[in-house]
Amino acid sequence: MIFKGTHCHLSEDDIEMIKVQAALRWQDNERKGHKYTAYKKKTKQEAEEDTFGAEVAFCRLFDVEPDMTIGSYLPYDAIYRGVTIDVKQMDYFSGGMHKKIKENDQNEKYPQAYVQIAGRFPFFVYNGCVRMEALILEANRVPGAQEGWASYYSLPQRYFLDLDVVVDEILGEINEKF
Repeated sequence: MIFKGTHCHLSEDDIEMIKVQAALRWQDNERKGHKYTAYKKKTKQEAEEDTFGAEVAFCRLFDVEPDMTIGSYLPYDAIYRGVTIDVKQMDYFSGGMHKKIKENDQNEKYPQAYVQIAGRFPFFVYNGCVRMEALILEANRVPGAQEGWASYYSLPQRYFLDLDVVVDEILGEINEKF
């Protein structure tokens, strides 16, 4: 079992692959007209390296394959033991799990669990996991900080669990139904 606080050391091959994949991802988004909102003065390349780097870090820690798809959207980044996982990257090592709310999107799909990976490319730490049902609650809704900014769900880090605990719970509930 991988425990909260575990560091991920990416290989040189991973680092090079992430740089290439990050460029492909932001270029594809730009071609599609997706708006890039600068965060902490990161370039598009840096933002994608952090985001995709966190996804790869998760995959290396939990021995699953990263999603290398360009051009299509999935509501999850990886599948671990049959459970869909969305990896959320954050720059700092403490802080809550955040999920942007897509207003007026009745078709939005959610993964079964969210994992937080903290750090900046290429150094990452696994912070923990929460079930979708624990995060996507009206009580966790936070309005956008400024007019026009998206609202989001937020859950403090003290509620994070180890991934295998969450996955065992989800799989146990699925098995009970059959």
